[in-house]
Amino acid sequence: MAIEYQFDKIVFKNIYRAHQTPSNVQYIFSLRDQYNHAIIINPQELDLNSLKIWENGKEIDYSESRAFLSSQDDFQLQVMLVLDFSSSMKKNHHGIETMIVGVKSLIDSLKETHQIGAIEFHRPDAQPSILQSFVTSKNVAKDAITNFASEEIYSDFSNCWDAVYMGLEQYPSKHNPRVFRSLLFLSDG
Repeated sequence: MAIEYQFDKIVFKNIYRAHQTPSNVQYIFSLRDQYNHAIIINPQELDLNSLKIWENGKEIDYSESRAFLSSQDDFQLQVMLVLDFSSSMKKNHHGIETMIVGVKSLIDSLKETHQIGAIEFHRPDAQPSILQSFVTSKNVAKDAITNFASEEIYSDFSNCWDAVYMGLEQYPSKHNPRVFRSLLFLSDG
């Protein structure tokens, strides 16, 4: 089955440059249509024969410059959840329960090698806390969230931005181009 796509223009966003000698160029990209929807391609249908690399107007010699093609399965994912246990979430019709059901579904959808962590916040006079540092065990992450949610906690207005900042601080300071970082902030606003 041949795959054909026509492009009017290609736009590169969120470019991160890391130069090393000898030069090794790595492009990590996702394909999107004109409505910014992801174009999903089965990794088995995409191989090096589907790829052409041009340099200075000429196609490169692939025996001289080796090309590698990786799919999303070849990359690590770190997801930090920032969860709102404030009074407004409690007052919202099943807000916390709905959030936990959604979070567990998300965790279950991750691959076994992906890492998940969780931060909670629930009132302004209490610092946000780490429910779970990054782990690959889905059950450990889900249990940490469930255990906190089952505790009787006093909730009030929240300190959400400190929790978001704490979540960002959990990522390693050194950039790894094979690790995608995602912070998911779940709140009622």
